[in-house]
Amino acid sequence: ITLLWVAYSIERARRETWANSDALADEKALTERLLLSVLPPSIAKRMRDGEMLIADSHDEATVVFADIVNFTPLSASLSAEELVEILDDIFAGFDAIADEFDLEKIKTIGDAYMMAAGLPTERSTDPGHALDAALKMRDWLAEVATRRGIDISMRAGVHIGPVVAGVIGRSKFVYDLWGDSVNVASR
Repeated sequence: ITLLWVAYSIERARRETWANSDALADEKALTERLLLSVLPPSIAKRMRDGEMLIADSHDEATVVFADIVNFTPLSASLSAEELVEILDDIFAGFDAIADEFDLEKIKTIGDAYMMAAGLPTERSTDPGHALDAALKMRDWLAEVATRRGIDISMRAGVHIGPVVAGVIGRSKFVYDLWGDSVNVASR
């Protein structure tokens, strides 16, 4: 009986360890997906490797800003759910377009969307990709406007030049861009 109890205890401990390691692997995969949803893969790797201050100069990046025209007055007439639903529809399409043209989504700011070509290292450096993406975004927004029966359009700014890219923040970090090229594109 003692041997059976010992064998049972060992088997139970082994199964608990296996279940815990499986749960840990699931949590690690979720953490990785979340990390890659806010950071480019090469930047996430640098953070995982212990790099605390990430700041890179890029001599030539193509920055694209897309701003939705007439969205502020439209948003005043929508419920919170409708507003977020429309923005999610628009930006989900923009995200797919950024991926299609191998561009890095940098951020959304209200009803504006910022992406770039030429950074980080794993992304396309072709400025034509950024321009093609901006045109496709315009077409996508027109499709959303028609489908939803709303009066919105898009203006885009594109500029090529040097930028600084890096990660700021400790608890809620973000990958962002700075420099005159960003300012010109946003104007």
